[in-house]
Amino acid sequence: MQLYGRGWKSTVINGGARRVILIGSENVTIKNFTIRNTATTCEVIRAEGCDNLTIGNNLITSEGRNIGVNIIHSHNAYLYHNTIKHEMDDWLAEGIALGFSENCKLHHNTIGKAITGIDVDRSKNASIYGNTVNHSHVGIWVMSEKNRIICNNIWSCATCGIKLMRDGNIVERNDVRGSSGCGIHVQGSSGNIIDANNFIDNVKNAYVNGCGTIPPVNWWRRNYWSDHHCSLPKIIPGRMEYAYHRYIPWANVDWHPAPAPYE
Repeated sequence: MQLYGRGWKSTVINGGARRVILIGSENVTIKNFTIRNTATTCEVIRAEGCDNLTIGNNLITSEGRNIGVNIIHSHNAYLYHNTIKHEMDDWLAEGIALGFSENCKLHHNTIGKAITGIDVDRSKNASIYGNTVNHSHVGIWVMSEKNRIICNNIWSCATCGIKLMRDGNIVERNDVRGSSGCGIHVQGSSGNIIDANNFIDNVKNAYVNGCGTIPPVNWWRRNYWSDHHCSLPKIIPGRMEYAYHRYIPWANVDWHPAPAPYE
């Protein structure tokens, strides 16, 4: 099924129920709408069991603490050029939530004022590319393995710009700046590649912590750090929990930090 509006400025879907659009079929396309939810808590769009889903060129707004787009058990979904925001002086719960799904693409979306801008949970091989997330608590939160977070612009987040909690992800060529907390936080995970990113003017540009018997080891290389002003390796501080509420200092190292920010 394909639903095409004439343009998001002229084609508006208003809803005040728990969900404005509920999708339960494969091969669905939704493009060129304004989709607005005035309900206080739920989702604007929910898709479950919807392989080959396409959602593009939409303005998705909420007046409640909702999830903008919630995708569950849906493989090969493609979300692109959507703007997702809150209309009132409040927060979205999540801009885009992706759960239990594989091979999905989240490209060139703009998300403002969410508790979590993009949340990837138990999903593999997601491509998170070219998105802009601003004025959220957490910009991109990944609780899954083997995903690619590339060329995103994340700024002015309250807690952290990027948070990784699983192994084997690639974080490359992102611009993360102005966070009141941490630019990137790697928690309890190893084998992530963090390469050629800008970390600029965050209160703490990076932090790593682990737990259990295996120390967290991640590959940091060629990142630009606004708080590092020499050619020596950049130390990424952190700690490891070796017993319940017992910690030792820990660190990762960017051996070859970039001398200037990337364009």
